[in-house]
Amino acid sequence: MTKPDTTSSIDQPPPVPNASTPIWELVIADMRERDQVGRARYGTPLQANNGRDALADAYAEALDLTVYMKQAMVERDAAAALLTISGEELQRCKRAVAVLAECFKAAMGGKQAPLELRKDMQVLTQVLRRLEPIAIASPSTEEGGQ
Repeated sequence: MTKPDTTSSIDQPPPVPNASTPIWELVIADMRERDQVGRARYGTPLQANNGRDALADAYAEALDLTVYMKQAMVERDAAAALLTISGEELQRCKRAVAVLAECFKAAMGGKQAPLELRKDMQVLTQVLRRLEPIAIASPSTEEGGQ
C-alpha cells in the first residue's frame, strides 16, 4: 500500500456548503475561552509591552502546532489504512457469504437457515456493500493472479 501524500501541495476541491457550524464561529469562541484562561492564569489579558518576547512565544507555539498537525496527519493516515480493503478481499468475502448460505441450505435439507443466522448474513452483506466504494484493486487481481 502506498503512503498518502500529506504535503501542503495537494490541490483540493472547493469546500461544499453544509449545515455545520462555521469554523470561524468555533475559532472565535475558542479565542474568547482562551482569553479567559489567560486572564485567570496570569491575572491580566494579553497586552503589548508586557515584558515578554511575543515572537519567541509565537515561534514556540508554531513549533508545537507543527508537531501536533503532523501527529494528526499520521494518526489519520493510520486510521485510513485500517479501513482499507482490497478488491480481492471484498470479492472473497462476498463469495464466502454466498457459499455459507448454500452450505446451510444443503445442511438444512433445502430449508432456509434459522432467522437469526439469515439476519447475520444480511448484515454482513450490507457491510460488504458499504465497503465497495473504498475497495482498492489488489496487485494480484490486476496482474492476473489468484
